[in-house]
Amino acid sequence: MKLLKQFTVILVCTMLVGCQKDNNKPQPDKVQISVSSLYNGQVFRKGDTIHIDGKISYISSLHGYSIVLKNKQLNKELFTHYEHTHSNEVPFSKSWVNTLADSTDLFLVITGEIDHDGNNGTKELNLVSQP
Repeated sequence: MKLLKQFTVILVCTMLVGCQKDNNKPQPDKVQISVSSLYNGQVFRKGDTIHIDGKISYISSLHGYSIVLKNKQLNKELFTHYEHTHSNEVPFSKSWVNTLADSTDLFLVITGEIDHDGNNGTKELNLVSQP
């Protein structure tokens, strides 16, 4: 009888552990990205330094982040930065000097990487370069 009680307790514990809800499901909508140095539609002149400062946060540890600045019309990368990190709050501070001679629409994408499976949170800003 004692063996039956022990077996029952072990079986119940195994069932409880096996049926727990998975709390590690990625939630890209919970990635918070704030950019403190730029605003959507901001205009820059040739020779200006574009400061890209802000913070990425998530409910658990991020795997990394990337910053990509593109020429919107040509879809050409002008600046890229990737950093591998393991923290739930990641500050960033990067800069790029505008060397463009023509009026150009720029597209900034900041991505907080949750895992290697493509679960990410993103923030996008449209910027403008003027000669």
